[in-house]
Amino acid sequence: MGENYAGGMAQDKAGNMWFTMKNGICKYDGKTLTEYTPKDGLGGTEFWGIYIEQSGIIWVTARGSTTRFDPSIPLPNPKAFTVFTVEDGLNCCVQSMYQDKSGNMWWGTGQGLYRFDGKRFYQVKQNGPW
Repeated sequence: MGENYAGGMAQDKAGNMWFTMKNGICKYDGKTLTEYTPKDGLGGTEFWGIYIEQSGIIWVTARGSTTRFDPSIPLPNPKAFTVFTVEDGLNCCVQSMYQDKSGNMWWGTGQGLYRFDGKRFYQVKQNGPW
């Protein structure tokens, strides 16, 4: 952790703490810090937000992308990371993430509210789709 910068924070079910750092994310298990960077498969630069789904999937927001990270897949393995960009429907800086009781993921951005349908993001308008 060469940079003195920590942004988002989250705790997984095992008690590990996860942090966004300037150059990636970091997991702290109470003893050891483990870094994950674009070299591992994260997308974007300047990592900001982090959210852990009930399933353990970790979402990381950064300049230029949002990454879905499955920490149950041993690294190195490109299948552990899925990077979403403008082409996948999320076209603005993410300001917040949330998972509702039904398991739906929601994103608040400078361009409005978005949901993820399992493959891509779509903007939620006043009349839906919900």
